[in-house]
Amino acid sequence: MRLRSPHTELDQLHERSVDGLSHAMFLVQRARIQGQDDLADRRLEDLGKSMGRMLAAADLLGRRRLLLELRARGLALPVDEGPTGAQFAAVPFLEAISDILSREPVLAIGWRATREAWADRGFALARSTSVKVTERVQASVTRFLRQGTATTIEEALREIMSTEDFTHAYAETVFRTTTASAYQSGRAAQMQRPAVKRAACGWRYTATLDADVRVNHRAGEDFIAHVDDPVWQVVSPPNGYQCRCATEIVPTGEMVGLGLAYEDGSLRKLTQTPPGFHPDPGF
Repeated sequence: MRLRSPHTELDQLHERSVDGLSHAMFLVQRARIQGQDDLADRRLEDLGKSMGRMLAAADLLGRRRLLLELRARGLALPVDEGPTGAQFAAVPFLEAISDILSREPVLAIGWRATREAWADRGFALARSTSVKVTERVQASVTRFLRQGTATTIEEALREIMSTEDFTHAYAETVFRTTTASAYQSGRAAQMQRPAVKRAACGWRYTATLDADVRVNHRAGEDFIAHVDDPVWQVVSPPNGYQCRCATEIVPTGEMVGLGLAYEDGSLRKLTQTPPGFHPDPGF
């Protein structure tokens, strides 16, 4: 069984969400600029709900992906692959979660907890993005006034609000990074199931080895450690904005052979990261 790249799954989620969420950020900012604070608060609440759904969907995709990887290796927990990639790509964003659940009933058992876990983080993300976009607007106003493009703050604001470009680039970076984090978080949670850990209890770090790979990310290529090794609290992907790194499962038998796990999949030995392998500074 051949699996698509995990980045393909996340790309499909991004395609359905980034434009809509960027527009929602735009509406929040426009209401603030126009002095409609009550409307801005309602827009911000809608944005938070959307972000929470997006993160929950990414989490569930990560959990499902891990089950499929186990099946591909013939290890355990066979699952139904569900629709083809083309069918999945056609699912509207707001239906993504129910679609994932219908294709993998095992995930439906913990769906409510997953949704609740990401709900608050969705609102926190909405608030933080709103602050950042406000800072971008303020910087743009200052630039327009200095360059003489606008002679008053009102003219500068009209110029800025005539396009959503100032929100889209930021939304793209934020959403790709946060969904990658949620995706990996879902994989990690799935890996903690006893039946899973008996089959595969290690992660192998993989970087995208092309001309754009960052040196510190390349240094982690093929790094292996037990899933319970604290090292993953530091270097689990994403390790920077727009990071394209990922993890692959390592069967428990291989981990035992490396001296990193016991036969039952429990942690035996801690590891150290290779030289130069670390998250991007400030990330």
